[in-house]
Amino acid sequence: NCLIHFYKRNMSAAVSRSLSVSTSDSSKKEKNVRKNKAVEKEKTEAANPHGQYLRIRAHQARELNPKGKLDKVEALREWDEMSSVEKEPYVDLYLKEREGLGDNYRKGRKRKVTDSDKEGNIDVAVSR
Repeated sequence: NCLIHFYKRNMSAAVSRSLSVSTSDSSKKEKNVRKNKAVEKEKTEAANPHGQYLRIRAHQARELNPKGKLDKVEALREWDEMSSVEKEPYVDLYLKEREGLGDNYRKGRKRKVTDSDKEGNIDVAVSR
């Protein structure tokens, strides 16, 4: 890093310290509230088949080495080389997870309104 960035970083930290003298307790509480909200959020979308594949590959990498990470470039290359028959188990996992969500699947999703929708040319297909 260069000297200018070092100076800016130290100056901004000094200014923020001088402005917030006794707000450290309240900021900790706010962080805890944010963490709790993330825990309360329910899942509304299942991971697609590629996501299922990555999840399993990451789990396998952690089994071999607890600190190991998934090589995403290699995993993507392997996924692209797979045939549709080899991808079927991951599609099945996706469909099972989607069915498991039940009424929560895409719960609370809002449809984007386009100019054609405003004119009344709405052509919506409902499938469930």
